Amino acid sequence: NGKEIAADIIIIATKPDLLLPQLEGQFSGHQSVVNLYFSSDIDPIGKPQIALVPDEQYLINNVCVMNDAAKSYAPEGEFLLSISITKSTDLSDAQLKQKVLDELLILFPTLGNASIAHLKSFYIEQALPKIDDFQYSMKPSATKIQDGVYLAGDYLLNGSINAAMLSGRLAAKAVYEDLKGKGFRN
Repeated sequence: NGKEIAADIIIIATKPDLLLPQLEGQFSGHQSVVNLYFSSDIDPIGKPQIALVPDEQYLINNVCVMNDAAKSYAPEGEFLLSISITKSTDLSDAQLKQKVLDELLILFPTLGNASIAHLKSFYIEQALPKIDDFQYSMKPSATKIQDGVYLAGDYLLNGSINAAMLSGRLAAKAVYEDLKGKGFRN
C-alpha cells in the first residue's frame, strides 16, 4: 500500500529481485507443476511416503496418498491420490488424465482392481524455483546480502519446503550472530 516501515533488520522471504533491482537476473525463474487428484478405493502405496518416479519414460514425477489416521481428504472410505507432473506436456486435460491413469496402472498394478475417479487438477505456473546449483545446506552468513538485509527461500538451496524452512533458520541465525552483543535499537 506504499506505507514505509523503518527496520534495523529485514529478512526477505520472497523473490528478492522484485524488491532489490540490483539482484535482477540473478535468479533463474520458476518451474511449473501440474497436480492431479484422484480418489481410489485402494491405497497403492500402503504407508505414509511419497513415491518418486525417477524413470524418464514416465510423465508422473511422484505419487502420494494424502490420508492419515486422523483425517481422510477423499470421499468416505476412499483414498486421495496426489500426482505431480513436472515435465512440460502439450496434452489436453482429458489426454493428461488418461496418460496419468495409464501410468498409475503400470506403476501400481494393484490399482487395476480399483475404482478410481479424477477429482481435480491444478496447473501451478510458479511452483518451484529453477535452480542451477542444488545445495542441501549453506553457511548462515551466505544469507546476508548487505548490512541489515538477509535472504530466505528455497531458491537459495533446492526447491522444497524443507529448504525454505532451513534457509529461514539460517537467516535467523545470521541475524543473531550479527546482533550478538550489539543489542537492539529501542
